[in-house]
Amino acid sequence: MSVLLPFLAAAGAVLLLLTGGFALLRALIPGRQPFSLFGLVPLCFGVGLAALAAAGNLAMLAGLRLPWAYGGLAVLCALAWARARPRGGAPAERLFETGAAGGPPALDATERLLLAAILFGALSALLLAVLYPLHYHDSRAIWGAKAKMLFHAGTLFSPEFMDPHRVHPHFRYPLLLPMAESFVFTCARKADDRAVMLLIGLFFPMLVSFLYDLARILLADRKAALTAAALIAVLPAFFLSDGSAFSGYADTPLAALYALALGTTLLWRREGGMRWLALSAFLTGALPLVKNEGGLLAALTLVLIAFPGRGWRNAAARLPLVGAVVLPWLLLVRRLPLDPTDTTDVFQLALLQPGVGLDGGRIAAFCLGALLGTEADPFGNRLLWGLFWPVFLFSAALCARRRDAQGLRLAATVLAYLALIAAGYAVLRDHSAEFWRSNFFRLCLPIAPVAALQIAGTLSAPEEPGSDAESA
Repeated sequence: MSVLLPFLAAAGAVLLLLTGGFALLRALIPGRQPFSLFGLVPLCFGVGLAALAAAGNLAMLAGLRLPWAYGGLAVLCALAWARARPRGGAPAERLFETGAAGGPPALDATERLLLAAILFGALSALLLAVLYPLHYHDSRAIWGAKAKMLFHAGTLFSPEFMDPHRVHPHFRYPLLLPMAESFVFTCARKADDRAVMLLIGLFFPMLVSFLYDLARILLADRKAALTAAALIAVLPAFFLSDGSAFSGYADTPLAALYALALGTTLLWRREGGMRWLALSAFLTGALPLVKNEGGLLAALTLVLIAFPGRGWRNAAARLPLVGAVVLPWLLLVRRLPLDPTDTTDVFQLALLQPGVGLDGGRIAAFCLGALLGTEADPFGNRLLWGLFWPVFLFSAALCARRRDAQGLRLAATVLAYLALIAAGYAVLRDHSAEFWRSNFFRLCLPIAPVAALQIAGTLSAPEEPGSDAESA
């Protein structure tokens, strides 16, 4: 029983995140939602995580310890729950009004096969996570170490964080994942490397579930939606690498949070209204709190997704809320000492080299070859991705031929991210083309769900040329 208690505490921490996220979501967007529970539960999970990270950064900036942030967030969620509660004695199930009325038709044989693949991939990631404690390098030395420091000290302004000579890799990395792990430790009353894996193992099932529901809404085609989710659920890159979905690295959490930010942005394009705009801006602002690469994804969400159609004015309207979420973390980073040995610290301009040189050309050539499936690959990227990227390029070409605005927007987002991340590594000092090639699979994980959504869109009934269903 003593072995199970930490897992029960971890489950309680996840339930608190879900409950808090649900309260905030319902207070912001009352009434019927386009999501079913397959999309609503991951959305509540993401909103709860984003609120936890934003509150934690704000508390530490004010000189407070993280338990104060937890208490303040609990009060805020309680107020939000009271506001979201229906008046007049309406039944509790009214709070869960989701999706369209009426039961869906029965699954055909192909849909059953896709559903089996989804369940196999999602449950496998969760099972592999809880079977082992934190044991991968980055999950222990970077994210797990930060979580334990936050759990014991309650703030990053502690000797562990502030001493640049201490063995502490990348201590200027964002803290959403360590804060979530620290929250689990707080609920369990100890830093338990096994129980925290329950939280880590949920990111991938949440990602796959939300991707299915988002595709179902946008494509209005259940088989295409199942295809999008299955493409990610069984993609080897999420299972056969050191940054796998069950490793405790931040790549899968970033992919999950980005899917939520992108999905709510696309829903705002379709539904309109300031409430959806605020929700998408809040989740977009949380992306740089997960990993530094989240800053690129946030910028792409603001620029490529908001234009054309709704225009730059609506994109600019999101900036204040995005800035309010990110700014406390940026101010915290300025108060941390520099680490001259960290060659990936994007906040140190001295690490940038003026010209990309030959390595930049090699990185670009590898990226193009990997997308086309022609690159000689000693690092196993072809095994991890298979034909995923060539199929994506083919589907992007089909969207261009059909003049499908939504498909082209998704394809442009994927290609722009790959180009920007490759350029970023090309200009960082001491990052050779070999380093890029060996990390290509992991850097592409956050954008893979967008590519899967784009691929699945080509399988649904083609729209009229030039159509863009969600723009108005």
